[in-house]
Amino acid sequence: MSTTPDWIDPIADHFRHKGWARGVAPFDSHTIASVRAEIEAIWEQRRNASPDRFAVHRPELPRLHRVSATLGAFVRHPVLVELAARIIGPDVDMLWNQAHCKAPGGNPLGRYPWHQDGFYAPVEPTGGYSCWIALTPTRAANGALAGVTRDDDRSLRPHVWNPELTYYVCEVTEEESDVLEMEPGEFVLFDALWPHGSGPNTTGEPRIAYSLSFAQAGTRLKATGQPYGDRVPIVRAGRSVDDVMAELARDPAGTGPGHHLLEELLGRMPEIGDLIRSRFAMYREALLAGDDARAAACLTELVCSAPDEAMVLGDLLRSRGIPDEIRRELRDLGNKDPQARRLLLGRLLELDPGDEAARAELAAMAAVES
Repeated sequence: MSTTPDWIDPIADHFRHKGWARGVAPFDSHTIASVRAEIEAIWEQRRNASPDRFAVHRPELPRLHRVSATLGAFVRHPVLVELAARIIGPDVDMLWNQAHCKAPGGNPLGRYPWHQDGFYAPVEPTGGYSCWIALTPTRAANGALAGVTRDDDRSLRPHVWNPELTYYVCEVTEEESDVLEMEPGEFVLFDALWPHGSGPNTTGEPRIAYSLSFAQAGTRLKATGQPYGDRVPIVRAGRSVDDVMAELARDPAGTGPGHHLLEELLGRMPEIGDLIRSRFAMYREALLAGDDARAAACLTELVCSAPDEAMVLGDLLRSRGIPDEIRRELRDLGNKDPQARRLLLGRLLELDPGDEAARAELAAMAAVES
C-alpha cells in the first residue's frame, strides 16, 4: 500500500513479537451491522436445517464468502487489506473465513477448548494470521475469546483428542492466559501457534464473531505440499486487488499485477476459465459505465470464483480428527475416488506424520500424475 495508517504500526509490532495483538479497527458501524446480519441469517438457516448438536450451540459456519456477496466483499475491506499488506507482505490471499456463533443458555457444548490452529493445519511459509472480529459485545459471561498473553513460549503444545467436543485440546494454565473482552469492531490477530479458546455463553443473548485467516499467496500444507485454503486474492504487488483489477479493466492490454492475477486465476482453475473471463468482462463493463456498486459485486464474484465441487483442505477434512477413523474410511473408499483418497491421505499425514504407508502412497500417486 502507498501509506500505512498510524493505527496499524503498534498492532503489527506487538504481533511480530508476541504472535498476537488486539486493536480497534476503523470499521464503520454500518459495516459491522451488515456483516452481523448476514451471519445471523446464515446461522438461522443452518440451525433449522441441521440435526447436529454443535449447529445449535456453537456452529462453525465456514467459507461464507461463497454464500454471501456481502461477506465476499468484506474479505477485501480496506481495513483488512491494509493490515495484511503491512504485516504479511505484497501478495496476500484470504485462506479461510468462519463465523463463530454461541447460542445463549450456557450449554457446555458451546465452549471451544484450548487449542492452537497450527496443530490442525501446519502450513508454510509462516507469517500469516487470523483476524477475529467481535460483532457483538464479548464478555467472560458470553464466551469471549481467551488467549495466552503472558508466556513467551512459541512452540506447538501437545494436543489430545476430546471426544465430547470432537476437538484436539492443549493445556493452558490460568496464570498465562486472559479473557479478551471486546466491543463490536474490536479484533484480535493471532498466528497459528497462539493458544486460544472460549467458554460457553451463559447469557440470554447470542455472541457472534467473524474470523478471517490471511497468508502469503502460495501458502501450502507442510505435510503434503498442496496449496491450502480458498486462496481469495486480496493484495497483489503491495496494492489492493480492487486497485490492480480496476487498472486492468481500464487497460486490458496492460501487463501489470492485474494481468498477472487474472492469469493466475485462469491457470489455477482452467475448468472454469470461460466463467472467469465472463466475470472479468462483466466487471469491466460495469466499471467503465461508472456503476460502482455493480462493479464491486462483479469483482467479488470474480476473485471468489471456484469450481462447484472445490474442496478446501481444512474444511470437511479438518473435522476428521482420529487417524484410525481416517484409515477405516480409506479402506472403505478403496480406489473409487482418487481425489478423495488423496485428500484423506493428506489429512492423515497432518495428524500422524509418521505414517510411512500414507506418505508412500501419496508419493506414488504424485509419480503417476507426473
